[in-house]
Amino acid sequence: MAGVDARWMRLGLLEPLALHASCNGLAAVQTASDAPIVLWAQANSAVCLGTGLAAPQVRAAVPGRRASPGDLVWVDAKQHVFVLIAPLRFAPGRPARWVSWALAPVIATYRLFGLPAYVNGEEIWLHGRSIAGSRTASIGTCAVIASSFLPCLHAARLADSDRAASADFHLWLREGLSLESSERMGAGALPMHRDLEETFRERISSHYGWRFESDWPTSAEALAIDKARRELEAPIAV
Repeated sequence: MAGVDARWMRLGLLEPLALHASCNGLAAVQTASDAPIVLWAQANSAVCLGTGLAAPQVRAAVPGRRASPGDLVWVDAKQHVFVLIAPLRFAPGRPARWVSWALAPVIATYRLFGLPAYVNGEEIWLHGRSIAGSRTASIGTCAVIASSFLPCLHAARLADSDRAASADFHLWLREGLSLESSERMGAGALPMHRDLEETFRERISSHYGWRFESDWPTSAEALAIDKARRELEAPIAV
């Protein structure tokens, strides 16, 4: 599918609700003939999803902690969230294949930097540990797949988190990801910010033959995002 125009939207640092609304709103107004979209963003706090939400669940799995509906799901501000919003004509026919299809460029990106990551079910694993989960959804005419990169963990915040209480977890951070307490990235680790973004963007282009243009939501899409936010803010009927 070479030569397909695609849209790259760098949304920056968002609150979780704005991130979810962007996913839902953008996907809801795409048509079957529209270009695929990749959102690139960071969340400014942990993501919490209620049991009734239809939003794709964006999470970064932490060893020893499994997310369930309604859980607080940890996405540190140093993690880079991406959401692939693709009209169904681009995605594999069966939803069961969407995850491996969408995560192939992610794995290629990790391996370019010497990190032998791999897909295990719906998660990305490295050195025998889950480092990121993924969630899929069918919204309107689109397949929506969301996950995140784990280039660095904030040591101080993790020290205060019950998710990082065990000694073996800290050992994994040091040995498995080559992270120093100073948060400097060791050899073979992912680069930060724009270098990571550009490499990932190139890997997607290479895998799918998409030609990206940096873009921003149109006025109609912005209205759809606002509508999605109102819907997400509405109380869930029980």
